[in-house]
Amino acid sequence: MIRDFMSFQPPPELLAKMELDRLPADKRGFRLDVNFPPIREALEEWRREQKIPLSDPLSDNQRRDFELWYIRKKITES
Repeated sequence: MIRDFMSFQPPPELLAKMELDRLPADKRGFRLDVNFPPIREALEEWRREQKIPLSDPLSDNQRRDFELWYIRKKITES
């Protein structure tokens, strides 16, 4: 239990989830537009890290994992 509420520092995973939930979703539930060049570059970087070939389509779970990774990366860069 946290005794001093003001000293609580949420982990980056929680911050990323909260930030992602604030963004508007498209009709499929995704929040980031992968056609936007900086996001497209980040997606290619993430796919290389995960060893997912660029020719393979992403599953919904992989897409959500990428979105969380991208938001977490942006938060930690700030």
